[in-house]
Amino acid sequence: MIQLSYSPRVSNFVDAADVSGNIRNVPLYLQYLHQIDVACKKADITTGAVYPIVGGNATSHSFNFLDPRDLDAAFRLTFKGTWTHDNQGAFSINTAYANTFITPFVDLSPTDCHISLMGSINNRNSMGATTTVTNRISLQIAGNLNNFYIGAFGPEIRAITASNLCIGSQLGSTAYISINRMISSTANVTTILPNFPIYIGAINNGNTPGTPSSQNHQFCSVGKNIDMIKSKAFSHGIYTAQRSIGR
Repeated sequence: MIQLSYSPRVSNFVDAADVSGNIRNVPLYLQYLHQIDVACKKADITTGAVYPIVGGNATSHSFNFLDPRDLDAAFRLTFKGTWTHDNQGAFSINTAYANTFITPFVDLSPTDCHISLMGSINNRNSMGATTTVTNRISLQIAGNLNNFYIGAFGPEIRAITASNLCIGSQLGSTAYISINRMISSTANVTTILPNFPIYIGAINNGNTPGTPSSQNHQFCSVGKNIDMIKSKAFSHGIYTAQRSIGR
């Protein structure tokens, strides 16, 4: 049997997120986290937040893979409303949402940022923050028409979204949305991002959750830009990791 050597990042996450052996004692979960780690390295994701949503309970699902401290400042999720947690992910019901504590105005750049999400059902899925039409960052998945808005504009794409990673990213004056390695891009310029934290499961509209989604969340990330080439490798890595644990 081949023994995998786990990085300090994987080990630190397991130390923080494990509850009575629910991750540490499950080899498939350790391999899953290793695959997440490899995908992040290929996409140069080192800051922000990556949520593997593994372990089957709210505690384990809340931790940020990149900084697994139990602190708001480490972008640990806080779940609000009615959620159910199991080995398939974290399911938000009706108006439920999760606060990332990532404030775009402070923690992201309008010319160098990304958000991504993955859900298991072909239903509406939302994450982001907004104050006005021209001051927002959001990823809205609706099956037939999906969009990434940053500022007043953003690209759209038609694709099957269930169990596929959806990425919205901005680099310089170009924004793109990627789903299952299909990419749509558009020229886009914005100078300011909202000063409210990003929500998962809804869009934070001035500290009020809007556009809620009943969805089984399986992976999310927020951070610096993932360029179009690296997005394909990242999408494939996350897809493969999810399949490795039966999702």
